Amino acid sequence: MRIVVDASDTMARLGQVAIWSFELEAWGECAQAATEEEARSRFARRARIAPEVLEVQERITGATAVFANDLLPGKDAQISRTVQIIDAQRILTLALLNAATDEELDMHDPAVKQPAWMAWRTPGEILRHIADTEARAYPRWCGLAQLEPIDDLREELARSSRHIREIVHTMPRTFRNEHRGEMWTPVKLLRRLAWHERIELVFLRRRLQQLR
Repeated sequence: MRIVVDASDTMARLGQVAIWSFELEAWGECAQAATEEEARSRFARRARIAPEVLEVQERITGATAVFANDLLPGKDAQISRTVQIIDAQRILTLALLNAATDEELDMHDPAVKQPAWMAWRTPGEILRHIADTEARAYPRWCGLAQLEPIDDLREELARSSRHIREIVHTMPRTFRNEHRGEMWTPVKLLRRLAWHERIELVFLRRRLQQLR
């Protein structure tokens, strides 16, 4: 399987290296670690393949680095796969939300470990972050339309899901938008969407399980 390595300044500020793949069977999978070797090992586990079959296609570094595949026009298959993934993840997200009490959603357990850059530290904050990323952060970074936030968490998740689905189906297949030194394109948006809720659910589950 061909992989790409993100060793850009953006990742360096987090003290990490990230590995992705543009192949559809691993679309939206990402592994981050302090070293490329560890990220490679983690990616292999996530993709359920042997590390030795991973072939580095590209390695990016620098301030405004962007993968060559990110600069290509968005494809129908990438859009379909992204929507399939985010729909499946949203079912899991709502199941966790529906099983949690209001008290649990507001509880912070410092024993649960998560990356320092993840500022959201309660189940409710994670859920709101998922919606905020779909409805505002990713669209803003891409120069696309955003939604105003609302208080009702379930409705916010429903609205953000509808909004991002409309965006990926109607956005231009080619654009480039720089946000704080990072280049955003349709393909980058799609792969990040396919990854984002999946990784947030890891920490949402941990926090809810720890409370019980």
